[in-house]
Amino acid sequence: MTFDEFETLFLDKYFPTPLRLVKEQEFLNLKQGTMTVTQYTTKFEELSRYALATIATEDKKARRFEWGLTTARRAVVSQAFPTYAGAVKCALRLESEEIDFKTRWRKATGNIDRPIRTQPSNNNRGPYPTKPFTPSQNNQPWKTAALGHGEPPRVGQNKASVQCFNC
Repeated sequence: MTFDEFETLFLDKYFPTPLRLVKEQEFLNLKQGTMTVTQYTTKFEELSRYALATIATEDKKARRFEWGLTTARRAVVSQAFPTYAGAVKCALRLESEEIDFKTRWRKATGNIDRPIRTQPSNNNRGPYPTKPFTPSQNNQPWKTAALGHGEPPRVGQNKASVQCFNC
């Protein structure tokens, strides 16, 4: 019996194919999310052994790692590191710099009691507060005396060419 035959029999008995496929899919869907870069790297390395064909070269492994990053992803991707170790080192350094910056900012602004956020918020509102929307006639330009009857203009027509067909 060759080693390859032994390995196949061993894996089939103690680690069935459906379980291996689940772990491979978990690796392919892995993203940093709320994990730190260190936690993401640990999980990446743990699951990478189930998808060796996907990350056959150092370059492919680095690209897969970058794909799952959320913290400082653009900065790491723009560097195009040829090795996985280089991409990890850059991501760790950027995360450390971000935490240092936020710590200095908290001390400078007096917000020492608030926790440091290492992940972007998911509120999708941007950095500026928005004014609540209150409907009014100013927000509806078609409701003017020039148009008559408060009807919106028809597509392709401007204020001058709108006619009232009910009169």
